Parts: sequence; C-alpha cells; structure tokens
Amino acid sequence: MAGKQTNSAKKEKKPASTKKEAAPAASAAAPAQKSQGLFAQMAATAGGVAVGSAVGNAVGSWFGGSSKSSSSSWSNVCEQEWKKLTECLKSTSELTGCQDLHDLFKKMSRAKEFVENSIHNSKVCVFSKSYDNNCQQTREALNSFQLAPDVLAWIEIENRGDCDEIQDYLKQLTGDKSLPRVFFNGSFVGGAEDTLRKKQDGSLERNLEEVICMHMANQID
Repeated sequence: MAGKQTNSAKKEKKPASTKKEAAPAASAAAPAQKSQGLFAQMAATAGGVAVGSAVGNAVGSWFGGSSKSSSSSWSNVCEQEWKKLTECLKSTSELTGCQDLHDLFKKMSRAKEFVENSIHNSKVCVFSKSYDNNCQQTREALNSFQLAPDVLAWIEIENRGDCDEIQDYLKQLTGDKSLPRVFFNGSFVGGAEDTLRKKQDGSLERNLEEVICMHMANQID
C-alpha cells in the first residue's frame, strides 16, 4: 500500500523540447536602396571631392568672367577644365552620370558664346520672347526708328533648346534674366522700362543716331 502511494506521488518529468520555434516570416521584403545621385556620390568618395572642385572651377570660369573675353579664350577654358575633370575621374569608377555633366557644361558654354557673338556682331541686339508684352512694346519702340536689318538683330529665344542657359548668362551680364535685354554697340542699355523711358526723354533717338553714324563710318572704312 505504501509502495503504491510512493509511486503515485512521483510525477513524471516531461523531456525538454529540443525544437526551436521558427522566427516569424517577414511581412514584406525590405525596400531596395535607391542609387545615389551624382553629387551624393561625389560627397561620399574622396575622388568625388576633387571632381566637385573641378566642376566648381569650370562653372565659375565660364559664368564668372568678363563679357569682353573672346569666344576662343572661353573655349580654351572649357577644354582645360574638362580635361582636369576627366583626369580626376580615372580613379573614381564608382561615379555615374559624367556624360550628362559634360553635356550640360558644353550647353552652357555654347549659350555663352552665342550671346557674346550676337552682342558684339550687332549694332543693336535685343534678346526677346515673342509672346512677352514687354518685348512687344520694346519692339514697337525700336521699329519706330526704321532700323535697317543689318543694324538691328532681334533674337527670339523661346524656341531654342538653350533658352534657359541664354537667360542665365544674360543675368550674369546684366543682373537680371527678364526679357527683353537691349544692347547698343556691345553695351547694355536696359530692359523694356529703360528703353521706353529713353524714348520718351529723347535719349533713345540720340543713342541710335550715334549707333547708325558708327555703322556708316565702318562701312566707309
């Protein structure tokens, strides 16, 4: 009797389970990491710092110089700065988008060259957008003087692929990118308000007479 009580008092111990609970499955895959942009890559690499420096020098040289510089000298600057950039890129294979950067620089340089050539090869040069009311008023004011086609160069830029770059460079030259931008003999005259005011006070006519006299003198020479 005592033996049965002893046996019943004993409790069987269950062996510890050796199985581990499986970790819950992820509800969704982690989002793919976005690739860094060009300038982010520059900031993250030692080589990128040097590239950024070359880029800064190129932009500063192209858009920070005097409008009196010759087109050929600016072309040389572009080539020199891009050469520095490409040499630096030889050791930075992780960077991408360099061709796009090069294309942008070339576009900026061409816009600068176009503006400078237009200004210096025309006695009266106006950069305009045909639909702009200020440009239309300025055109009416200048057309009242019946300027010859070889004196007045009226340049509509809204349909040009480098329209934005042209306006950016005009801002560098004149302090404002609004149109029109009017130049006489390579010098900035003003915008619509300035031109219309000069017409009212008679100074626009006097300025144009000087321009035409110089033009005729050059033809005689």
